[in-house]
Amino acid sequence: MDYLFILLGLILLVIGAESLVRGASDIALRFKISPMVVGLTVVSFGTSAPELIVSLEAALNGYPDVAIGNVVGSNLSNIGLILGLTALFFSVEISRKTLRTDYLVLLFLSFIYFGLLSWDGNTGFLDGTLLLGLLIIYVSWLVFQNRRENKVQLEEGHEHAKPKYSGLVSSLYFAIGLIALRFGASFLVDGSVNIAQAFGVSDRVISLTIVSVGTSLPELAASLVSAYKGQKEIALGNIIGSNIFNIGCVIGISSMIIPLQPDSSQVLSWDMPLMLAFTLAIPLLMLIRRKMNFNFIEGALLLLGYSVYIISLF
Repeated sequence: MDYLFILLGLILLVIGAESLVRGASDIALRFKISPMVVGLTVVSFGTSAPELIVSLEAALNGYPDVAIGNVVGSNLSNIGLILGLTALFFSVEISRKTLRTDYLVLLFLSFIYFGLLSWDGNTGFLDGTLLLGLLIIYVSWLVFQNRRENKVQLEEGHEHAKPKYSGLVSSLYFAIGLIALRFGASFLVDGSVNIAQAFGVSDRVISLTIVSVGTSLPELAASLVSAYKGQKEIALGNIIGSNIFNIGCVIGISSMIIPLQPDSSQVLSWDMPLMLAFTLAIPLLMLIRRKMNFNFIEGALLLLGYSVYIISLF
């Protein structure tokens, strides 16, 4: 039954995230927010929603390593597995604007979270408030900048993307997504923890592998589809935006509800530093290759690094 719960949980998380993204993206277009900003905010939040629900569920049920490992593992899999896999098949373009703004925000939040967790071994209400506050400032700035750019584009005669659905249909997609995510998270956490305990596998390992990869499936689908459709910059924007939301929203809100203190010392000594290393790998690989994109070689290197990490966990 536990394996069935995990499978059902993963299916509901993927369906829920897809439905949530579809509805939220259409709602965002009604407010004349550009597709790129939708990718960095609405789509990123939608694909990070499974992590949020899973981490909250785990924290409230007394599994802090699952709550933290889910976010750290998800950020690792977003870069190592998803960006690596996408770059393996498609060239993923990176704009200088994305590097100067969104990537720097991700790097800043990653180091802030690592610093807060290292300071006293946990993230509490004030830490969560800080992380969530920084995220709100970032999103507000993005929307403000976008609306200003849209105003200039309209004056120049450019048309804005139109919503595909009516307001009622968009809201229905959004609501179905939330419900599916809620039940999918419960099934995934319960099944994973039961199996981990039965086989003597730690909560840390199970959260960094099955749970984190499972909750990252929406990011994988969104990135591959975006790259296949030629929206290659959005593919990276989704990954960077999702990692930003994982720290600012998932850890922020979870810490505000219940203090998150890892049971395993390896979270601080190994998993978190590796998450920072993978985040730093994005500009370093571009500097080495002197290209503003990721292709087969970069994708293979990221996948290799992620595979070695997963093997080391066991």
